[in-house]
Amino acid sequence: MTFIEFLAQLDPEVASQTDNHYANVNPFTGTGGQRNQPYDPNNPYGNINPYAYSGMSREDNPADKLYAQLTRAQLRDYQERFQPVEDFLAANITATGTEQLEADLERTSGAVIQNSDNVRGQSQRFRERYGLSAREQTTASKNQTASTMVGGLNMTRARDADRKDQLLTGGIGAIGNSARSAG
Repeated sequence: MTFIEFLAQLDPEVASQTDNHYANVNPFTGTGGQRNQPYDPNNPYGNINPYAYSGMSREDNPADKLYAQLTRAQLRDYQERFQPVEDFLAANITATGTEQLEADLERTSGAVIQNSDNVRGQSQRFRERYGLSAREQTTASKNQTASTMVGGLNMTRARDADRKDQLLTGGIGAIGNSARSAG
């Protein structure tokens, strides 16, 4: 549900007050509004002036007003940067996992096969250094490759099920916090 759809469900007076609150419109002049200011993803809080309320009396709660402005900026930052990603991921949920499962399984099998070929190539080069001929792949190494493939594919399916569970339970809700703390 979008913010506009949410407002449409409210009483018109409450919807107007809610919209004005999140738009940061001055109720006395009807001007301003954080939505009217350009959004800068590199500095989403750049349009907040920490001294804007410094001339107000303490009875007017200037710190609360500044905190509300900061909260509106955080909400807008979330809506602009992280909510589209969460919406995209939530749209990829299927009955068995997510739509990324097939691509993940292909990457896993490709990685297992490539690693097996790399190990076999290293072994052959090692034998050639001593003048020995290359050996055919043994049954034991074929079994090891098959076992690694099965384990890798099972882990990929488990990871996809975890991804689905996190999407359904809101486990990705902290994506914004995680991205911000990562730098």
